[in-house]
Amino acid sequence: MTATRETTLPSRTHPHIARWLLAVLCTLTLSTACTARGTPGTDPKALNTAVAQQIQTELAGQPGVVTARVVYQDNLTTPGSAAVDLSVEPGADVDATIDTVVRAVWLSKLNPLSTIRVGIVYYQSQQSGTVKNLIVKDQQAQLEQKYGPRPTP
Repeated sequence: MTATRETTLPSRTHPHIARWLLAVLCTLTLSTACTARGTPGTDPKALNTAVAQQIQTELAGQPGVVTARVVYQDNLTTPGSAAVDLSVEPGADVDATIDTVVRAVWLSKLNPLSTIRVGIVYYQSQQSGTVKNLIVKDQQAQLEQKYGPRPTP
């Protein structure tokens, strides 16, 4: 003789549990979908990428700049990091170029901003380049005094 066991679904025995589970699943699905896509036009990664591209275009148009590359990262290993690499013509004023880069990044809407790294090399030259690293929290007062407050995000 075989015994059969009858299994009842929650909706048959407790209809309120089934409705509750359905409501929870719908809420989780909607919140995950909203978080993954974000509200149109407010995705922080897309906004920061667009701002970095604007800075890159601005810097590429500066006198003496041959190439410009701006990379913004905000992750566990490089939180709020703006890295700017420029290739400049031999004889370019490096200090003025660094000042222009730091000003452009500081006054941008990149958010968050923890570090600014500027690397400059001379285009087709044996002349050595330079790298400047700024940790924003350590130099915030000096940056605000020189360039003004950062824009609010």
